[in-house]
Amino acid sequence: LAGKKDVAGKTYICLGSPGTNDVARDIWKAEGLSVPNLFRFDEHGNLVRDKPNPEMLTTDQEWDYAVLIKLSRDGAIYFSCAGIDEEGTTTAVNSLLQGWETLQNMVGPRDFYVTLKVEKSKAPNTTAASQLGEIFVKNADQQYFNRLETK
Repeated sequence: LAGKKDVAGKTYICLGSPGTNDVARDIWKAEGLSVPNLFRFDEHGNLVRDKPNPEMLTTDQEWDYAVLIKLSRDGAIYFSCAGIDEEGTTTAVNSLLQGWETLQNMVGPRDFYVTLKVEKSKAPNTTAASQLGEIFVKNADQQYFNRLETK
C-alpha cells in the first residue's frame, strides 16, 4: 500500500467503478462522496442517490451513465472515470481528456463531481455524453461537494 509520501504531488486516473477497480473503491470511500445528493454505485453496479428524490440510474441497450470526479487527497490528485457499463467509462475518459480545458475554466482548481448520460451507439466519442444535473465542486480542504454557482 502507498503512503502519503508515496502519492504526494502525483496525478492518478482511475478507470472503472468501485466494483472493478481498487483505487476507485478507495476514492469512493473518501469523505464527502457518500452524501445523499450525489450518485453512488450500489452493490449491483447501478448509480443511486437519495436526495432530492430517491433515484436509480440503470443501463440499457441505448443508454449508460457515468461519473467523472476529481478529488485532491493526501497531496495527490485523483480522477475517477466510472460508468455502469464500458461505454460510460470510456466516454467519461474521453470527456476528461478532450474537455479538460472547458471543465477547468468552469471549476478552476477545485475538485469536481459530474454525472454523465451516455448514448451507447456514439460511445466513446464525447458527442455521446451529456451532463446530467449540476456540477458539484469543493476546495481540497473542504469535506463536502456543493453545487457549482453559476452567474
